[in-house]
Amino acid sequence: MLQNNAVRSHDYREIGIPVIGKGWTTRNYRHILVDLNRREAREKLINLSDAGISGENYYHRHDGLNPPYYRPLAASVSAIFCRETVARKLVEVNRRLTRYGVEVFVLDGYRPLACQLEIWNYVLGQVRMHNLGRSEDDIVSIATEYCSDPRGFDLGDSSTWPTHITGGAVDLTLRRIYSGELLFMGGTFDDPSPISHTSFFESRPEASLTTSDIDALRNRRLLYWAMAASDFVNYPLEWWHFDWGTQMWAALNFRSELNRSAVYGPAGLG
Repeated sequence: MLQNNAVRSHDYREIGIPVIGKGWTTRNYRHILVDLNRREAREKLINLSDAGISGENYYHRHDGLNPPYYRPLAASVSAIFCRETVARKLVEVNRRLTRYGVEVFVLDGYRPLACQLEIWNYVLGQVRMHNLGRSEDDIVSIATEYCSDPRGFDLGDSSTWPTHITGGAVDLTLRRIYSGELLFMGGTFDDPSPISHTSFFESRPEASLTTSDIDALRNRRLLYWAMAASDFVNYPLEWWHFDWGTQMWAALNFRSELNRSAVYGPAGLG
């Protein structure tokens, strides 16, 4: 991964996304320690709209325009909440994106455990349906590529904490500032398939890329590097998922010292 100062000296859309993630699942960060003595660990959740960040909770939509669910999830929350440092860094990202005429549009942040369980059960069901004859262990392993398993959650055991429950993970895309049009990313949110891998278009032969593929490639690069410049890390199997301060952030933060600890544990509203 390029250093931040190297990223800033180029047009983000022209810098390739590192092709990483082979063998990665959401289990890979579970061993990371969480330092709850850090100041950041005591940060509150704040409503991103109060920080001037645009978004709409994808899991709470009532218009049916949130595939593959097409309905609001029962345990979803109406607003999007994140930790204070995450919100501040998203403001930084938007300042960086201004010259491109775009801004981040957040789809999800803090996620209650019950909502995480709803999503997990959906993903698990989809994987089971498309992998008939596979063992249950194999099905669970495939599901963890795209969703953190919340079963067995224990407040006293950091190896059981999904990232979204901390308020340090965000799912987001880009939209045009003046029209509100979402940029084309070449794949839909929460699609558990290889096209969701952040570097999907980087891995394809250039001659095989269509005009729309090239648009998606450049838009993914723009989101990736604008977020990286504020020390967010991307989960390589999902172009939309970024972390700061979580166990996944520590596990994937290749620019920092080895064995970096996380700073966010489970959060809660109210």
